[in-house]
Amino acid sequence: VFGVELNKIPIMIIIGEQEWMQENLKVTHFSNGDEIPNVGFANIPDLSSYTTNPDFVDIYGNYYNWWAVNDDRGLCPEGWHVPSDEEMIQAGQQLQQMGANMQEQGINPQEVSNVAKSFTG
Repeated sequence: VFGVELNKIPIMIIIGEQEWMQENLKVTHFSNGDEIPNVGFANIPDLSSYTTNPDFVDIYGNYYNWWAVNDDRGLCPEGWHVPSDEEMIQAGQQLQQMGANMQEQGINPQEVSNVAKSFTG
């Protein structure tokens, strides 16, 4: 949980020249402290999870509808923002290039990912 929830600083990773959070958001409050309602994807800010199993939130984070993402109260911790389409595309292209570079050097990107997971959980 990041942001106003526990004042934890997100762990970041670098993809190309971009900084990304290592985990998906799990916040239940906007940056100003207001609670984000869980009302079932209405036309107001809303959060949901992949399932009613709370363990899934720990793993995958929450779903936020557009009204929550675009709300002026802020969904992300201070200094962070929801990525734009262009930022998502750029990160995807960078990851593809990194994988291609690994393969050219005879490194299996999936094996690297599995080793990294063994260290990070």
